[in-house]
Amino acid sequence: MLQVLNHLFLILILLFSLGQCRYNNKEIPNVINGEIDLRNWDFENGNPIPLNGEWEFYFSDLIFSGTKPVDPGVQKTYLRVPSSWTSSGGTSYDTFGHASYRLKLHLPPDKKLFLSSSEITSYHIKFMNGKLLPSSGNPKEEPIWNDWNYREVFPLEGEEVEIVFWVLNNRHRNAGITQSIYIGKYEDFHRIHEQKLYLDAFLFGILILISLNFFILYFNDMSEKENFYFALMTFLLSVRMLCVGENFIYLIFPGLSSELEYHIEIFSLQTIPLMVILYLQSLYPKEFSSGIYKVLQKIIWMFILISLFLPFYYLSLTVQPFNLVLVLLILSSIHSMYLTLRNDRFGGEIFTLGASLFILGTLNDILFSIRIINTGYYASYTIILFIFFQTYLLSKRVSIVYRNNRISRKIAENEEKKLRSAKNEIEVLGKLKDEFLKNLSREVHNPLTKILGYSEMISSLEVNPGIQKYNEEILQNSKKLSHHMNELLLLTDLETKISIHRSMSSINDMLLEVLMDLQEKIRNKNISINNKMNKNYFYTCDTKLWQKVLYEIISNAVEYNTIDGTIDLNVIEHENHFELCVVDSGVGIPREYINRVREKFFKIDSSKGQESSGVGLGLFLAEKIVQLHDEKLNMKSKPGLGTTVSLTHKIYIQEDEI
Repeated sequence: MLQVLNHLFLILILLFSLGQCRYNNKEIPNVINGEIDLRNWDFENGNPIPLNGEWEFYFSDLIFSGTKPVDPGVQKTYLRVPSSWTSSGGTSYDTFGHASYRLKLHLPPDKKLFLSSSEITSYHIKFMNGKLLPSSGNPKEEPIWNDWNYREVFPLEGEEVEIVFWVLNNRHRNAGITQSIYIGKYEDFHRIHEQKLYLDAFLFGILILISLNFFILYFNDMSEKENFYFALMTFLLSVRMLCVGENFIYLIFPGLSSELEYHIEIFSLQTIPLMVILYLQSLYPKEFSSGIYKVLQKIIWMFILISLFLPFYYLSLTVQPFNLVLVLLILSSIHSMYLTLRNDRFGGEIFTLGASLFILGTLNDILFSIRIINTGYYASYTIILFIFFQTYLLSKRVSIVYRNNRISRKIAENEEKKLRSAKNEIEVLGKLKDEFLKNLSREVHNPLTKILGYSEMISSLEVNPGIQKYNEEILQNSKKLSHHMNELLLLTDLETKISIHRSMSSINDMLLEVLMDLQEKIRNKNISINNKMNKNYFYTCDTKLWQKVLYEIISNAVEYNTIDGTIDLNVIEHENHFELCVVDSGVGIPREYINRVREKFFKIDSSKGQESSGVGLGLFLAEKIVQLHDEKLNMKSKPGLGTTVSLTHKIYIQEDEI
């Protein structure tokens, strides 16, 4: 923060130094009682001097110049130039009306000097030593609204010159000569005009390029609102630069009326602060979020509507009140800028330095306009510096984002390589796991087959009842273990490679065989099987695999059913396929598990519902087989209301069609 304050202090000293050396430290003479003596003034320093001071002023009278005396009945007063006769202090004059200004100049001999009337925001006619000069409008007639001639330069003839201005105001709040009138050498006027014109054109082009650049940045990433507001702000500033200074806008649009130009100038003046507020709130939302900014936004919107729809005179009345709004905005921004520095926000020093330059330039213009300091107008340039500082700040943010994106891409690429490597390792481990399970299943399957054979043989013999009881338990557990080992073998086949062999198969026969395999479980629970299939349906499939699907569906319907429950077997026929529906009256499946029951090795926690006695592969294998046949397996269930499983069969033949 101390570094920023040091920069601002040095800039403030520079502004005052520029003002002091502007005229080589020589005091500029003022107009006193309608006269100014310039016979000893050195016009070789390259700077025209302003004819500021007390001009003769005649309100509502048109006096003549030259040798013709002034009518004694005409009341002569003195009025400070530049100023508006409505704010002259002392005598109060009406805003609308006409008046005369007169000035006597005492010039050095043998000097070719020129007069520049600069900007007079009223219609006027000029006389020099009684000679009519080209003017804009006729005070005695209703003038046609035309361009104010801002750059009129006229040669001065002789050592004693009398200048008279007739001024008519019927539209503007500032009546009279409101800007300085200058005297100097023609080459100096020409040089200064060209320098300003070229500078305006250069700055206009720079601002347009900056605006386009940030519009493009915004449309590439619309989340960065500050880019959009900054682009609008720079665009509006470029438009305003066309309308002030050397009025570059008339070179681009020669037929543009002065009234429309003034509307554009005021509209841009009032819209720029609105964009500044939105930009600052987007850039530093915490520091620029106080209620004063919301109030200022509403006030600015009111001024903008006035500039769009009200006539010229009321538009000119808004300038002074709007300056108060700008002062409030500046005061509020000073506190918010302090917060950005205190909170160590990104780019806080750069932003504060640029904003402070603009504030200093604005204060300098105010003090210069009321003749407290003698520096010149610098606000237009300091706001350009503000724009450049903000451009640097936003560009730095964009570069950081791009750099972070590059780093993120590199990190992502490295992570992707690691993931690919890990994926390859997992695939290798998966293959090893599948091979291990396959070998283990086969190794277990062979002795298990012998155990089953011996157990079945013992069951057919007359042995001790105690031995027979143990043998039945061995036989049941061996069958269960054999079933699980067969599932593991099928799992490894389905997850590696398996080919299906289709043939025409009877769905009814497969169901009958499945029910025969499950008859002991069905009998133990006293479950009623309701076969509602009144036709024999045939389906082209791998019979062994499809029977496995039917077995798993009906086995679950039995296992999760209640004592004395029911299982309905039904067929819903469609145009080119049918659905086999298995509906049980069991405990049902909770909603959060309806999709998970088909996952590999998933078993419902016994605390959440009825626990499965298997290893969690039945429905997973069934789903895999159904997918191999390009069919669908759908499930619907509600706790306590049972489960419905439907299985599609796209190509089928009924018995009566064979």
